[in-house]
Amino acid sequence: MKILYVTAVWSAGGEPTMHSDFIDAAARRGHDVTVLALCEKRNGIPTSYREENGVRYLTVRCGNIQKTNKYQKVISSVTANFHISRAAGKYLKKQRFDTVVWSVSSTLMCFAVQRLAKKTHALEYLLLKEYWPQDPIDLGAMSPNGIVSKCLRFVERRMMRAADVIGASSPGGIRYVERFYPDCVTKCEVCPHCETVRAVDKTKRDEILASFGVPTDKTVFLYGGNFGVSQGIDDMVACIRAAAAIEGTYFLMLGSGTEYAKAKNALAGLDSVQFRDGLRYTAFLRLAAVCDCGMIFLYRNYTVPNVPGKLNTYLNAEIPIIACVDGATDAGKLIDDGGAGIAVPSGDTEAFCAAVRRMMDGETRQTMSKNAKALLENSFSADIAVGIVESAIGRMQK
Repeated sequence: MKILYVTAVWSAGGEPTMHSDFIDAAARRGHDVTVLALCEKRNGIPTSYREENGVRYLTVRCGNIQKTNKYQKVISSVTANFHISRAAGKYLKKQRFDTVVWSVSSTLMCFAVQRLAKKTHALEYLLLKEYWPQDPIDLGAMSPNGIVSKCLRFVERRMMRAADVIGASSPGGIRYVERFYPDCVTKCEVCPHCETVRAVDKTKRDEILASFGVPTDKTVFLYGGNFGVSQGIDDMVACIRAAAAIEGTYFLMLGSGTEYAKAKNALAGLDSVQFRDGLRYTAFLRLAAVCDCGMIFLYRNYTVPNVPGKLNTYLNAEIPIIACVDGATDAGKLIDDGGAGIAVPSGDTEAFCAAVRRMMDGETRQTMSKNAKALLENSFSADIAVGIVESAIGRMQK
């Protein structure tokens, strides 16, 4: 099968992501893969076309989309349509594809993707990972009845209707489509966030923890990722402050974001809490593998079913998870059902502290750690995600 994979999220330094893992798995399974990836101008990389390990890469320079303000994100997403069309016209003009698989950070890039699918006579497989405009509406960053949100809703509707298949990251994603676009729900299926299953080394715990200034005689709870409104920073701070008083615990908080300074300042002075800048994937996985528990925080008032990608990395690291979740996400149920951790309501400090105490038991952690790796292998591996797309496109081509 000839696949064109389009993504707005690409690691300029070659670090693994769920996108690169999907691409590598597709290539291993014998598919002819071309990648069209946006590369933000902050990375300083020009538009280029190359072949590497049998996969062709068209890297398209565009404005900054990730970790920027909402206005810059919208502007860069809109102008990305022009950059995509121009680059594709130059480098992909004579190519044909069986399917365009795309996962983007904004619905506004759907115009260019749909033109590509039409010109190359390809079926369109949409990986539904983010929810615009409902996500910023939930966060209070956009009015539900404003002109901008109505325009984005129009574009999202067009995106849903144009797709031949919609792969939602969880059953909650299908419920989202049913809620807003019921005429599109029949072409939905679950195609989860994916990650390549990797071996991890747990034998250097003391050495690695000591290099981060983390005591080796404590139960170490790790958070890695974004510090933003999406994480419910006030609830996060309240939970960590309460649990930090439990003897024998240590909380290592890694990342960046608009609310990073707020969280760090609020928890300053606590001896059992440390903040550090985020690590790249390989270094983070190495650290996570020697920690005792991973943590996830989601904004309590979300109505969209976000499933954080960091969930897979914790599973890969073979550590259990405490997930502070809202009522819309499936992340907590996935963890509970897989026996890979404990889900608690966002902002419930008593439940969070109770989960922390449970995780201080070595036997509990050992059982959940084994379940964590099994959950990744059986439900979230890159090979599983590629297989789902293969089956869907195969059915459409019959």
